Amino acid sequence: MQLEPVHLIAEELSGQERLLDQWDQQYQQMSAGRFRGELCQLDLGSIRLARERMNVAVDQQATPPKDWVAVSIPINGCRLLRCNIDNGVARGSGLHQVMTEGGRYRAISDQNSDIMVVMICRDFFETALNSYRLPDGNIRQVFMDISDRIATNLSHLLSAQHGKPIADADGMARHVLDQLANGRIITPSQAERSRQWRIDRQTIVRKACEAAEATGLESADLALMCDATGVSLRLIQVSFREVLGISPGRWLRLQRLNLARRRLCMDGEDNITRIALDLNFFHLGRFSQEYRQLFLETPSQTLRRTRGTA
Repeated sequence: MQLEPVHLIAEELSGQERLLDQWDQQYQQMSAGRFRGELCQLDLGSIRLARERMNVAVDQQATPPKDWVAVSIPINGCRLLRCNIDNGVARGSGLHQVMTEGGRYRAISDQNSDIMVVMICRDFFETALNSYRLPDGNIRQVFMDISDRIATNLSHLLSAQHGKPIADADGMARHVLDQLANGRIITPSQAERSRQWRIDRQTIVRKACEAAEATGLESADLALMCDATGVSLRLIQVSFREVLGISPGRWLRLQRLNLARRRLCMDGEDNITRIALDLNFFHLGRFSQEYRQLFLETPSQTLRRTRGTA
């Protein structure tokens, strides 16, 4: 069977988060703009390659498929701000992040992000450890050694194969594995030193976000974040600005605006006032203004567009 890359386009975040096959993902828009995203992916059986590009900053939560290991690598100068730095390593243009089944991983991408995702079947990966005499048993260490140059080369491979069927998927998978094995340029000890200094504040942000989502974004507030993390409001504010580049209050409002948009896009949800009040937007004019600044359309325009009415 011949294979070739599949190129997909999404005009809504809710569509983009479903493009990566078999992943459990949730995306929230974090910067102003009419969303547009694309994904080019190639399934070689034991290895899958995907390149994801989005025009706005996005808060991403992701869990990879069962029995797969993955690494996401920013390319072309973009960055990913991680909320679980213990699984990532700081590099020139951003952070690599190694993801294994069962974990929930979170990051915020830049505007105009360009991310290369490499996925390897766990059985194939463990066989490769022996074939290439790579360090035994530590998947994260092997993946963290991938260079930006190798990730960019893989993105070029995707582009070069677009519209060209691949007759030998196994051979291409081995070629990709060769690229990964030969591209290891940083030792695990160096990776460990490069990420240790930010672990505490990354953990504060992760716990604060998780507590807000578990309680419900409608009622979550800064006091809840302080209780969940056991630190002062000042330290939470410093941590959010350092890790995510925004204040915790701004993060909460962006999450609520995204939730409002999701509800407006649902069948049966057509009362803008009720949705705004449910999400603690008590000044309806300000809600409409902030919504338009983020999504470049008013709540009423979203309703009309999703319902197909003039």
